Amino acid sequence: MNESADQLPRVAVVYDVGAASPSDIWRAARGVCDLVFVADGKAAERQGVDRLLRRLGEFVNVDGLSSYDVAAVLEQRGIAGITTFSEPHVRETADYAQRMGMAFHSTETAHRLTHKPSQRRVLAEAGVDVLRYHVIRAVTDVQEAVAHVGLPAVLKPESGAGSRDTVYVGDRAAVHAQVAQLLPRCAQPEALVLEEYLEGDPTVAGPAWGDYVSVESVVNHGAVDHFALLGKLPLAPPFRESGMFVPATIEPETRQRILILTDETLRALGVAHGVVQTELKLTAQGPRIIEVNGRLGGYVADIVRRSAQLDPVRIALEAALGRRARLPAVTLAGVTFQFFIPAPVGSSRIRSIGRAESTPLGITRIEVKAGAGDVVDSDTGTLSYLGVVAGQVPSHDDLAMLWKASGDLLKIEFEDGKPASDRNHEGGDELC
Repeated sequence: MNESADQLPRVAVVYDVGAASPSDIWRAARGVCDLVFVADGKAAERQGVDRLLRRLGEFVNVDGLSSYDVAAVLEQRGIAGITTFSEPHVRETADYAQRMGMAFHSTETAHRLTHKPSQRRVLAEAGVDVLRYHVIRAVTDVQEAVAHVGLPAVLKPESGAGSRDTVYVGDRAAVHAQVAQLLPRCAQPEALVLEEYLEGDPTVAGPAWGDYVSVESVVNHGAVDHFALLGKLPLAPPFRESGMFVPATIEPETRQRILILTDETLRALGVAHGVVQTELKLTAQGPRIIEVNGRLGGYVADIVRRSAQLDPVRIALEAALGRRARLPAVTLAGVTFQFFIPAPVGSSRIRSIGRAESTPLGITRIEVKAGAGDVVDSDTGTLSYLGVVAGQVPSHDDLAMLWKASGDLLKIEFEDGKPASDRNHEGGDELC
C-alpha cells in the first residue's frame, strides 16, 4: 500500500473481550495507524461496545461472512496489518493474515499456540520441554490417561484461557469426577487434557511469591525481543492468578535460563510475528514451560505501561505492520504491582459489594469487577475476579505486607455467607 506523507497505514484488529479494551487500542494507535475493528456485530452489541468501536475506527461486521469474504473486505479497505488481543480469535486472525499475506502467526503456529496437546507435542519433539499429557474425550479414557500421566496431575480444556475449568486432581476418583463434570462443558469437538503436575520450588522466587513467572515478548521476522518478565503472587485455588509485579524476585542466572528457554520455545513453535506470552514454572530442576499464549497476556498492558513507560498494545500494532520494536533500556523505580481479588471457591451470589473506607499508601487504583446480584464461580477462572488493585511501592517487603491486607480492600457480602475471598494458596500452573 502506498502511503502519502500524512496518511497512516490501516491495521485491522479482530476484536472481542481480551487483553486490550477499545480505548486502550485507540490510544496506542495514535501516530502509528488508523484502526479497522473486525468483530461480530451481535457480540459487540451484547458487550455494549459496538458504538464505541465505530467511533474509534472503521467497523467491519463479520457476522455471517466466511474467512474468504472477510479477507476480501479487508483487502478492499487497504489494510496494511492485522492483529488480535483476544484468545478465541487467534486462529481466525491467522487465517485472515495468511489469506492477505500479512505478518501474524501462521495458521499452523496459531493452532500450536491455542491447542495445548499440539503445543506439548511440538515442544517434546523439539527436545525443548517434555511433559507427560493425555487427551481425554470420554470418561472411558481416564484409566489410560492416568496410567500414562501419573498422579497428581492437572486437568484442563485442550483449548482455552483464563484458568477456566482447570483443576488439580490427586487420585483416580477425582479424575473421574472432574472429567464427568467438565467434559460436557467443552465445545464439541473439544476435549480435556490431563497433564503432569509440575512441582514448584518456593526458594527460587522466594516463599512469599508465586513459583512461576511470565515473559512478555514481541517477534518480528523471527527476531525475538522481550519487553517484560513478570513476577507472580501465589495462585488462588483452583488455579487462579492472584496478581503480578515488576521486577520479579529472581537471580540473574535464573533470569538468563528463563529467557533462553523462552527463545528456544518460540523457535520450536514457529513463532515469527506478533506479541506472545510465555508462562514458566520455577522448579528445583530449573524453569519449565507451562504454556505459550499467542497474544498479549491479560492485564499485562497496564502493569508494563506503569512500570516501564512502554505500551504493549502499541508494540503489537507496530508488529502487525512488520516493524521491529524499539525497546529502550528501562530502569525500574520501586515495585509496580497488580492484585486480583478472587471470589471464594465454588459458585456464590453477591449480596453487596463496595470499596473499603480507607486505601493504604501505594495503591493508586481499585477497580470493582462485580456487582450486587452477580453470581461468581471460581471455575470460570479470571472471570471470577471481584476486583483489581493497582499501585507501586518502594520494595518487595512493602508489597508483601500490602498484599496480605488486600482482601480487606473490598467490603463484600455473599448470600451464602462465604468469606469475601479465598486466599488458601495451593500449587497450580495455569494462568490467565
